[in-house]
Amino acid sequence: MSLDITDLSMEELEGKLPPNETEKALKGGLQKEADKTFNNKKTETKKHLVFVYGTLMRGFGNHRLLLTSKFIGEHVTANRYKMVSLGSCPAVCKATRRYIDQLPSEVVEERSLYRPVAGELYEVDDEALVNLDALESNGSFYERELVPLQGYDKEVWMYILCYDSERYPRVTFNEDRHYSWKAEHIKKASKLMNNKRFYYEET
Repeated sequence: MSLDITDLSMEELEGKLPPNETEKALKGGLQKEADKTFNNKKTETKKHLVFVYGTLMRGFGNHRLLLTSKFIGEHVTANRYKMVSLGSCPAVCKATRRYIDQLPSEVVEERSLYRPVAGELYEVDDEALVNLDALESNGSFYERELVPLQGYDKEVWMYILCYDSERYPRVTFNEDRHYSWKAEHIKKASKLMNNKRFYYEET
């Protein structure tokens, strides 16, 4: 006998089934509800906060991986890093505050290389995070680490270069003295257009 007991009280259940079937049906109904709860939990995805500063930002090619993610806003890191250009994308390299503060005061250039990084913050689900990890070769090329942001009360994920960056050119600062790949990209595009020459063939 099949009976949906999800919305039935114990009294209603006893009125519809023989005594020896009531307990059996009740257990079956409870198991059904337990299975439903378990399946719902399985379909729930965890949310992650990810700070991006390169080609994952709006206006760049890899932003396609974040099209279904929630844009939180533009932010700046609380810690200081060095940003280098890998050609088509940037990478940030970390240096501890202790390291920076212990540098001799005459090493002005080295101290100035480490600045906050400007970028965008997103809320992503498990699937999006897996895709981002694959893009960034998490654990071998970049390392995903939790970092603080200025004026934000939670630590967020950010991808940091795993190895030494001395062979890559450094990105210049923007007007706020932050590293900004977007500002660097605009500057390069503007320079390219200014240097472009147009030739017309006379007929």
